[in-house]
Formats: sequence, structure tokens, C-alpha cells
Amino acid sequence: MKHSFAATNPCHVYDMALALWELDGLGTYYSGYPRWRLKPPPGFPIVVRPLRTLVTYGMQKLPEALRIHDNLMFRWQDEGFDRAAAAALAAYDAQTLKEQG
Repeated sequence: MKHSFAATNPCHVYDMALALWELDGLGTYYSGYPRWRLKPPPGFPIVVRPLRTLVTYGMQKLPEALRIHDNLMFRWQDEGFDRAAAAALAAYDAQTLKEQG
């Protein structure tokens, strides 16, 4: 059985996914971080959706008076990533059920 993970930022989940991949137990790792920041090894099953993360952290560089409140930005970032990851996982589940007959 393989397990998939989704994380907006890598934290410890990425390290766990790497370890599981080395044991041939990883399905897919869905990331809100850009691939170039994570530097996954060749063949690592990763799907990245970094646009909202890049916008959110880019906004953090603006003076506070010019940016949207952090709580709203991080909620926008996380909700968009959650929707993308959920859709990908639902499609994977549907395909797996179809293959199992």
C-alpha cells in the first residue's frame, strides 16, 4: 500500500515523504512549495501548486500598510491548495477504484 501526502509548506511532511519514497511506499507528494525550493530527487512523485504560496510570501515583503492581513493571505493560500490537493486525490481515488473493478 502506498500513501500520499499534501502540505502547503514542507515542514516535516516532506522529510517523511522522502523516507517513505525510499521504501517504495509513497504514492504522490502534493506540495504548495515550488519544486526548485524542495529539490526532489529524480523520479520522486511530486505535484506542485506553488502560485498561492509565492503570492502570499511575496506579499509579506511589502510594507504592512500596503499588504493584506496575514491571516487572510494564509487562509487564501491554504484553502486554494487544499482544494487543488483534494481534487487530485479524488481523481486518484476514482481511478484506483476503477482499476480494482
